[in-house]
Amino acid sequence: MGPTRRSVLLDRIAGASDKALTESLRRLASRGLIARTPQEARRDAAVYELTPLGASFARGPLAHLAEWAAENQGALSSTA
Repeated sequence: MGPTRRSVLLDRIAGASDKALTESLRRLASRGLIARTPQEARRDAAVYELTPLGASFARGPLAHLAEWAAENQGALSSTA
């Protein structure tokens, strides 16, 4: 996906509130999973992107979780 502005992330994540996204981005950045790069054009604007650590998490454990969820979608839907 590459560097992405917070407003784009907010649009892509269904049901996420502005406050929840902001808090999550701060937590992910503090743990080194994403990097926040301020934009010169606007003082309050920034883009976010995965760090090498975040990319390895996305390719590893998170990818396996997504695969498991896809394989078990029927069972997960029937228990709701």
